Amino acid sequence: MQSTDASDSIFIRIGGSPAIRVLVDEFYDLIEADPAYSGVMALHGSGTADVRASLAGWLSAWLGGPKDWFEQPHPCLMGLHLSLPITADLSAQWLQAMRRALERGAIEPWLAAQIHQHLAKIADAMATRR
Repeated sequence: MQSTDASDSIFIRIGGSPAIRVLVDEFYDLIEADPAYSGVMALHGSGTADVRASLAGWLSAWLGGPKDWFEQPHPCLMGLHLSLPITADLSAQWLQAMRRALERGAIEPWLAAQIHQHLAKIADAMATRR
């Protein structure tokens, strides 16, 4: 989902690192507080502090910002989630929480919809890989 021109990346258009941090915090605050997402929260048994930083890094790189997340030694995104029992229901929970977080932020609605559309493909792939 990266633009070829860094100055025109989605990362820049949504507000850069501050906007990503707000999005990630909104997302995980929802996951932690709303019982509708208890299945997703159960996957984060030890809490969300570490995964907040990881998701922020991944989203930043994926949206055309700093590539730090991709330069760290770890499996690809799918590989990181391979051991988790991600069902279609869990994928839908994750995606609904992300949609709500995108709607709550200051990201323009058309950009939020575009991001959500691409994340839906990834979430679907996570659930159907088994």
